[in-house]
Amino acid sequence: MKTKIKNAARLALSKIFESGARNKFRTGKVREGVEFFQRALDLNDNARLDLLERIGPQPDATMEKQFVESGEGHLLNGEDQQAGKDFSAAIALSGSFTEHRNLEKTIRPLTENDNLIVTQVAINYFPIFEIWYRNMMRLGIRNILLIALDPLAAKRAEERDIPFWYLPIFGFQKSVRRLIWTDTLKVRQKILNLGVNYLHSDADAIWLADARSDVFDQRADIVSSTALGTPQSALDAWGFVLCLGFYSVRSTEYTRAMYDRYIEYTKSLGHDQNGLNQMLLDYGFEWRLQNDGFSHGSSDKLAVSVTALPQRIVARPQKLSEWSTTKVLHPVLSASTIAAKIGILKNFGIDAGDRNG
Repeated sequence: MKTKIKNAARLALSKIFESGARNKFRTGKVREGVEFFQRALDLNDNARLDLLERIGPQPDATMEKQFVESGEGHLLNGEDQQAGKDFSAAIALSGSFTEHRNLEKTIRPLTENDNLIVTQVAINYFPIFEIWYRNMMRLGIRNILLIALDPLAAKRAEERDIPFWYLPIFGFQKSVRRLIWTDTLKVRQKILNLGVNYLHSDADAIWLADARSDVFDQRADIVSSTALGTPQSALDAWGFVLCLGFYSVRSTEYTRAMYDRYIEYTKSLGHDQNGLNQMLLDYGFEWRLQNDGFSHGSSDKLAVSVTALPQRIVARPQKLSEWSTTKVLHPVLSASTIAAKIGILKNFGIDAGDRNG
């Protein structure tokens, strides 16, 4: 009862901030409107980004450009929070990239045998994404969709003729950063509902060889890399966790039915990896290790099968000494700056190339 009352109060307060945002936008106070809108999102996990399209101001290309340029300047100075405020205002004013909001139209030319590789990036991580993307091009892998999380990432993808879908999340504010996990999952849910299987790869999971057949040829509904990370509950129970920096989901009746529960777990736990692992743990998943290093998980309570990939397919080393030959190298980039993260990739022998090329 207390939880229901608390949720009702949060929803009512969210509506107040939503109304405030609408009034601020109507009177031209864009940045204040954005701040009210973000408060509404914080209080209502079901508030969708399309709400902004309904209550936001009229598109204004001049003001949008001013906010983007201001945000870029703050970002270069390491002022992420201020950059986020400017990018949020730019998103609210944006009429840009509307052609990149039709998901089916965007992905149909990209799919191969109903399979699609998906990654996501905000502008601050774009230099690492470019390393990832160059490797994919060298391997001749083209069935890729980039989810661009802010206007600068979308602009840069457009300039480089990289296929993308525009999902403008306010990715720099801590208060709404969790939306990255739930909203990008909803994009993936739409992909599944279109009958397309997806393979998600983090932009720092660098492909050294083509691993598509190792994933898509598996009979399991979900195929995932592994790590020794979170959630601790799964690590304690299984001795590993499914690492969602590299994982696939096949579009089936059962995975589509499962996905709403997966999103709810993610909302509750604040991260997609924690959400999937905890959900499978709660359903009593048990694992069988095969001689070839693959592990297969199942439960009689959930009609979905899972395969965990061996390290020779995807490796998640924390340091250079832990690494051996693999097809996809996904090292732990524990450094605090993008330049330092790229330095770690170089230490693993990754060709960083020209970051601006």
